Order: sequence, then structure tokens, then C-alpha cells
Amino acid sequence: MRLSFVRSATVIAALCTGTAAASPQSINPANGHAYEFVSASVSWTGARAAAEAASYLGVQGHLATISDLAENDFVSALAPNGGWIGGFQDLTSPSYSEPGGGWTWVTGEPFSFTNWGANEPNNTPSNEDVLQLWSSGQWNDAPDQVSGFLVGYVVEYDLSPCGSDSYGQNHSCGSATYLGDGSFLLLDRDLVISDAEPDYFQIPYQVGYNIFVRADFDHDEGDVNLELFSAIDCGGTPTESSMGTGNSEEIRRFSDFDYVLKVSRNGGGGPCSAYRLSVTLQFSSTDVGSVICLSNFNSTGSSADLNAGGSSSVSANDLTLSAYGMPTNTFGYFLNSPGFGFFNVPSSQGFLCINSGGIGRFGRAGEIMSSGAGGAFSLAIDLNDIPRPTGIGQISPGESWAFQCWFRDTTSGGQTTSNFSNGVMVWFDE
Repeated sequence: MRLSFVRSATVIAALCTGTAAASPQSINPANGHAYEFVSASVSWTGARAAAEAASYLGVQGHLATISDLAENDFVSALAPNGGWIGGFQDLTSPSYSEPGGGWTWVTGEPFSFTNWGANEPNNTPSNEDVLQLWSSGQWNDAPDQVSGFLVGYVVEYDLSPCGSDSYGQNHSCGSATYLGDGSFLLLDRDLVISDAEPDYFQIPYQVGYNIFVRADFDHDEGDVNLELFSAIDCGGTPTESSMGTGNSEEIRRFSDFDYVLKVSRNGGGGPCSAYRLSVTLQFSSTDVGSVICLSNFNSTGSSADLNAGGSSSVSANDLTLSAYGMPTNTFGYFLNSPGFGFFNVPSSQGFLCINSGGIGRFGRAGEIMSSGAGGAFSLAIDLNDIPRPTGIGQISPGESWAFQCWFRDTTSGGQTTSNFSNGVMVWFDE
């Protein structure tokens, strides 16, 4: 499947048919932004307020800012008789001086390109601290007042050069699209991103569910990356990430918090990348109990899974732990704790998700096992004979216990390491 970026004709049509008087040239092909000239007798401050109150396709407007001569020519063509644009002199700036210091744009972007007219700026007679575009396309510093020489202002809308998809301006942690409280398929859409505008999606916490994320794209158009952040630390260190070099990326994670998914682009053959995103929540359970964390991939290329089978009844005393999906002919054992948490283990390919303060190891004779040719082993658990750090314990009705499997593994470079299965929590009854 080849996904290609096509600029949306409906976006352009909407921009050209707004209620304000929009020029037929209102889409700047150089940056994808939309512009319109508004005819009005208004001060610069009034024009700024009106521009920032306007919007196209959910994008707030601002007085036009100009970064190079080509953009200056484009804006000037929309305002053949001149008008207000978005520059002003910041009197509080450390670089402020008259007449040329402290000039800035309303957006805060660098005021690096200028196109002043002859002998401008000059602050003559005084208080000329806002930016006027002359009919020639040159600039003049002017007083902030209504003038008969000015007939309007130019509004700019910073649309993405990729157009708009069905989720609009979800390009930051704070504007992440909330995917709702449904389980199973939450999203399966064709979307688009640019280098400067990643997409963000908030994935709600769902007890007992696993999160599966997959993005499919054409790598020739650009490298698409996935990062999953805790919602309280969005933009910090990702909890999970997928940044390969193929035509798809995948993340899977146990749903233990609200998460924010970032889909970003890292260069490529064009300015935009189309991608199809699927976010799925699947209920996670074993024969007895529920999965509390997922496992990392091991040297087999997949993950090791732990299943708790039999019964959660203490009186029945019929619980069996089974691990499978491990490398063949490796050794391992099961762990237990009366609680769970999440801990990175030094020198391990996996992570531990049962209580680090009270882990018991089934490491006695007959309990350290080989995965054999099938990459699996099982152990029948005696609930009255649970190895604990301080001796032997037993499980009572009403208690919840977590279990996980540790096993020997190797890195992609052939070095010896270890790994873990998923974790399982069992709630015991009488």
C-alpha cells in the first residue's frame, strides 16, 4: 500500500470562500499559509485584535509576518494600496533604541528580514512604533492610530503546508486529540504530518487493557516515528518509542496510565508524510488473573508470555504458571510478590513489573527449568509453600499476588543478558 500526500482541494476552496475579502492568491505555495486583506479604517492595535479574533479551519489568524522578499512580494500583492502588518517596536526589549532597535513580530519569530523604505525607520515626528506596508512593498514605521492613508490590514493563518486532516491542529501535548473511552479499535485513519507539525493523541487509562499502536507509511516520503509519553510528562522521556527504518512502526504497552502518543516525521523526500494510524485497546487476561504489564521482545524476535492457569481458589490449591515464547534451551524461573510496580533492571533486555521490595524466587531444586526445544516451561504452585525473601510464605483468601518469569537471553550482538515475560496478577478467593 502506497500512501501519498495530496493537498486537499477542500482546504483551498474553504480558504478562498471565507466571509472576509480573500485574494485569489490567498494560499502562499511557499509555506502553505493563507492570507487575506481586510479593508478597514482601523489603528494597528485594532487591526491586531481583529486579526487574532479571526480564524480559518480552526487556525487563529494574526497580522502578517514576513520572513523573506518572496513573502513580502506575496503580501504586497494582496494589499496594493498598503496596510498594517504584524511588526512593532517592543519598548521593553533590551535591544530597544530609536529608531531601529527592538522591532519584533507579533508571533515572536525572528525579525531577521527587513524591507524598510528610504530613510526608514525614522520615528518622525515621534511614537512611530508599529509597522506599515507601503503600496510599493516597502516598510514604514508609523504611529498606532487610524489614518486616512491606511485602508486595511493583512491577516495570516499559519496552516500546515500539508493541509489539514480530520484531527486538525493536534500538534502539541496541550492540543492532543482525545481518543475517548472505547475499547478495541479507537482509531484507523489516513493522516498527515510535516517536520514542524507532529500529531499528538491522548490514550485514556483502561484497567486491564493493553495498548497496541501501529503506523503504516511510505518511508520514501519521510521517516515516521512513534513515541509514547505519560500524560503527566508529555514531551519528557518517552515510556516507549519506535523509530525504525521500514514502512511501519509499532508500540505496545500495558495501560497503566493516561498516555500521549506523538507521531513525528524526520525528513524525507518531501515536506509531508501521509500515514495510516491504528490505536487498539485489547482486554488482557489469562486463564486466572489479568496481565499487569507487557514484555519486551527477546532474541526470538517476539515476546515471552506468562499464563496463570488452573484456579484462584486457595482451598483448591491448583495454580499453574506457564511461560512460552522464550529462546530455546535457555533456563529461567518464576518470581512472585504481593504487589506490583515498574522497574528497569540493569543489564537486562526486559523490565520487572512486580514489587521490587519483596520479590520471591522459585529457585529451589526442580524450580529452575530449561525452556527446551519448545521455548517453554511450566510449574505447579503450592500456595502453602511460596518462597519469599525472608523464608516460606503462604497465600490466603482475599490476597492478590503478582507473578513474572525471568529467563536467560542474548543481545543482537550475541552477548549474554536476561529478559522477562509479561506480569500477571491473580486475585485469590476461598
